[in-house]
Amino acid sequence: MVNTSTLPSPFTMAGAPYLITHMINVLLLSVFIMAMIAPRRLCESALYPQAPNKPLPTFFWVFAVRELVLGLIMLILQFHGEWRAVAVVVGCISLNGITDFWFCAMEVGFDESVKSKGKVNMWWASFKAHGIPTIVGLWAATRLWQEHW
Repeated sequence: MVNTSTLPSPFTMAGAPYLITHMINVLLLSVFIMAMIAPRRLCESALYPQAPNKPLPTFFWVFAVRELVLGLIMLILQFHGEWRAVAVVVGCISLNGITDFWFCAMEVGFDESVKSKGKVNMWWASFKAHGIPTIVGLWAATRLWQEHW
């Protein structure tokens, strides 16, 4: 069990990395829930639209389970106060966000029927959806790394 009296308030700059990791947990677990409830809507909100007349690829369901597992791992590590491990997991998740940003911006693997074809600036949209969370996650991982190592 974690001794929460040693952690800074999450609403201060010193506590921001802890608050961000908790928010990442909420994000990971909500992505899994959304994948089960409204998968196509989730794909659209993440800027990975899917053709409506085709089934979702198997990889999507593997992705959903991965989000669940990462969310549960982070929850358990945070509960036990393993902030070093949390820093590593958040760092790895954030590095993965770089590829999410790139694939989304380049529309890699998109079905031709759903490509933007220049109608939307995919670089800016991808930066807002994937780049900003990646930068924030890397910042939180770096701060936790500095504090716990």
